[in-house]
Amino acid sequence: MKYIKCQNIIKGTWGLYRSDFKQGILRRWYYFVIVIPLILYLLIIYERNTVSVDEINATLQYSRTTMDYILHILKGTLEYRNGEFEIPVLFLTFNLIPALIVSYYPVNDFLDRGKVLFTRARTRASWWYSKCLWNITSVFIFYLVIYIVILLFSFANGKAALLPSESISLEEYGVVNSYTIFQYVAYEIILPIVTTMSLTLLQMTIAIIFSPVYGMVMQILVLFLSSFYLSIFLPGNYLMVIRNHLYRPDGIQFKTAIVICIVISFLSIVIGRIALERKDII
Repeated sequence: MKYIKCQNIIKGTWGLYRSDFKQGILRRWYYFVIVIPLILYLLIIYERNTVSVDEINATLQYSRTTMDYILHILKGTLEYRNGEFEIPVLFLTFNLIPALIVSYYPVNDFLDRGKVLFTRARTRASWWYSKCLWNITSVFIFYLVIYIVILLFSFANGKAALLPSESISLEEYGVVNSYTIFQYVAYEIILPIVTTMSLTLLQMTIAIIFSPVYGMVMQILVLFLSSFYLSIFLPGNYLMVIRNHLYRPDGIQFKTAIVICIVISFLSIVIGRIALERKDII
């Protein structure tokens, strides 16, 4: 009996996910391209404003790599120190775009088509799991767009490589590259994606229990507090290059951050399902 019920949930989830992919992603494609002008603007400004190493040392040749551009986009800001702190407008803007993408669609779908969809899926669990899959897919596509834009830009202006330029790392971050491609990919590509997925799942859970406004407020608070304080318990720190272990001894460790993100995601999915089972459709 349990096997049949589980099979029905999986079947219902897949059917609803296909609908969510069409309604919540393909028909809302503009949400995923609004980041392109921002990324191009940041890359062009970076290209123009970065002092050429050749001007400092004519014998030193360099070329920005794909990872250099990724590091610049995800650089972040220093935490509060000795009364000095700058509000990270770009960091907040960039990371609130995925929060905007997932903010209203699940709640609107619940209110507009809840009765019909729950009848079709037979269980609310299928509806909730499909929204979780939609959420994860949306975040993945958001970052995929970003990395494709950066890759194309690096082809045009630098070179496609997943290791940063040694000269630029030394000049901009004061460190010498001593890590592997796998470590850079883990910290600067995988970790931001997984972190954003966990935060948007938490946001969606809060939105279902209370309202989308409360979910957005949570995102803003987490991101702002993370920019203010360096703490493993503030996941926004995982989104910033200059807060991780590759660039500071006391920085965020990949394994610890991934475990916390998994816990946040798991609890969000479980609590969201329980809350949805008790929620009335009005």
